Amino acid sequence: MTKPPNNKSKSTKPIPKTSAKSAPKSTRKKTATPKQQELAPNAPQKASWTKRFFITCLKLSLVVLGALALYVIYLDAKVQDKFEGQRWQVPVQIYSHAEIISQGRPLSTQQLAEVLKRAGYQRVNKVWRAGQFAQSSKRIIIFRRAFELGNLTLDASKLTIDIADGRVSKLYKNESPVKRIQLEPHLVARMVSDDKEDRVLVGLEEVPESLLDTLLLVEDRDFYFHHGVSPLGIARALYQNIAAGRTVQGGSTLTQQLVKNMYLTRDKTLVRKFNEAIMSLLL
Repeated sequence: MTKPPNNKSKSTKPIPKTSAKSAPKSTRKKTATPKQQELAPNAPQKASWTKRFFITCLKLSLVVLGALALYVIYLDAKVQDKFEGQRWQVPVQIYSHAEIISQGRPLSTQQLAEVLKRAGYQRVNKVWRAGQFAQSSKRIIIFRRAFELGNLTLDASKLTIDIADGRVSKLYKNESPVKRIQLEPHLVARMVSDDKEDRVLVGLEEVPESLLDTLLLVEDRDFYFHHGVSPLGIARALYQNIAAGRTVQGGSTLTQQLVKNMYLTRDKTLVRKFNEAIMSLLL
């Protein structure tokens, strides 16, 4: 008979379990991954490059702003020099002598009518405003315009001249009898400057209000609401031109048109438009 094996005769000792945590702390060593080793030295360089780029851009911006400020000062001096000096040349006007009519002078109504027509008077049946005259066989009624003669200023007046037997018999000024009257001299010639501009300067109060309203409606309806340049007008003109496929509307304000005619040329360039916008804001 065979005896079963006696397992007790062989004793096995338990194997102690080892763990990474049980290793002494002094023996652990941190090692960086290859990716960390590649990025670590580049991080300070990247931050330094961004800082240099920002400082460079800031310096360039300051230089551009300084140059722009100097250019605006130059344009402002140009605008002031033009407006403080002679803005335009007015033609020299040459007038005839002021006709003086006294009692007893030989004169016919036809001769006097020709003089009045040369002076720009209009013949009517009944005079009611300055610049008109009415003529009959023996009488002429004139509504004389106001005019300046040297240091003398004569107001508008209603003049009546009676003629009998080819001579002046009676004279009236505003229905009052007088011994003589003075007519308005008429323009003989105008001497223009080298630029061939023939201007007549009038005050704003002399311009009809309907003309001003029409001008603003057609040319610059936002004239009283912008400072020389109208972004809304430019956008509106751009939309109209794109929709039509051609240039049908302009975006320039009246101020920009004044600047273009007085200071700049008609060249269609970006430089001219930039100068036009800056000078319009200065005005």
